[in-house]
Amino acid sequence: MEAIEVKTPVPIDLDLGNLTALNINLVDSGRLKDGTENYLRELSRDTTQVLINALFNQPITKSDDGVFASLPAPTIVIPRAKPLPSKKPMTRWEKFAKAKGIQKKHKSRVEFDEETGKYTPRYGYKGADDKLMDWAIEVKPGDDPMEDPYAANRKAKIERVAKNRKQQERNLRDSGIIGTAPVIPTKAFDERKSIVKKKLLVSKVSTASMGKFDRALEGDEKLKTGKRRKFESTTGSVMKEKDQALNIANRVLNPKPTK
Repeated sequence: MEAIEVKTPVPIDLDLGNLTALNINLVDSGRLKDGTENYLRELSRDTTQVLINALFNQPITKSDDGVFASLPAPTIVIPRAKPLPSKKPMTRWEKFAKAKGIQKKHKSRVEFDEETGKYTPRYGYKGADDKLMDWAIEVKPGDDPMEDPYAANRKAKIERVAKNRKQQERNLRDSGIIGTAPVIPTKAFDERKSIVKKKLLVSKVSTASMGKFDRALEGDEKLKTGKRRKFESTTGSVMKEKDQALNIANRVLNPKPTK
């Protein structure tokens, strides 16, 4: 298939990396006024044709999924919608490991237990390091033989978990991730406050009296409620109802002239 050549006074700028074509040629004001839509469609077609011609000049590879063109690196820097994320601060252990040259080694989530002959989780529930699964615990020299070893192990494990949690909070505090009090973004806090305020106002006017007889709390804003509609009684005078109907008919049949 032969490419269609498009000639323009000023060459069209192409950024194949971003699949972008910029046509900086002057617009013909006469043709634009005579047929705006057709003229703009013609300009768009010519610019797109130049972009497609350039794509077919790029190195092409074929596969079972189709034909693909290798695009060059983009030349136009597209601004980010949000700033770059800040670098995550290092924890106390990461600083210590970096200073000592300790490399992190990947460990599998399970390990083989020679006693049971099965693979058990390395940590957590039914883990290989859970000593509470032992059916017999040796009493070491110096231990109190009357003390329950299972209760002692359970207490020691709870203390280890609490210690690890405190160390984790200290690491987060030292790295600046958390402070002494939780920090809520101002925008999110304002939005949440506005939603709660609206729901509170709706609940206050949900009663039959529109919150008129509800007990007001200190600092509450005065509710701005509209006037309740008043309807005529359905058991009123027959003559009054007849007069109202005649007045309506009179206004419809004999409208007042407009100025």
